[in-house]
Amino acid sequence: MGVGAADQNQIRRALRLLMQEGLIEADEIRTHTSWGMFIKGVTANGLRELGQWPRASENDVAALVSALDRLSERLQHENPEAAGKLKEFGRFLGAHTADVGFELLKEWVKLKLRLSAGA
Repeated sequence: MGVGAADQNQIRRALRLLMQEGLIEADEIRTHTSWGMFIKGVTANGLRELGQWPRASENDVAALVSALDRLSERLQHENPEAAGKLKEFGRFLGAHTADVGFELLKEWVKLKLRLSAGA
């Protein structure tokens, strides 16, 4: 039993949306006569949406806020502006614990690497 053209278009749109939203990794395959998609897998974001990937817990966030405070204190004399931004970010995280996921942790790592490279 084949899939009709209308269903194929609906599937194509759904797969593209999943890919655009970063929920799956896939490559589109096009020829002169056909279209397909090679689905490589589900991303971390996709797994989180499915409840299959852990979200940051309150303990993770508390540890992150504490680490930001310590880093802020260390940077206070060298780079007061960066120290202030870290402290502000830590306060934001502490106030929004329920909303914090691993994406914020990833951004924190990027920030820390940039600050370390500049020191």
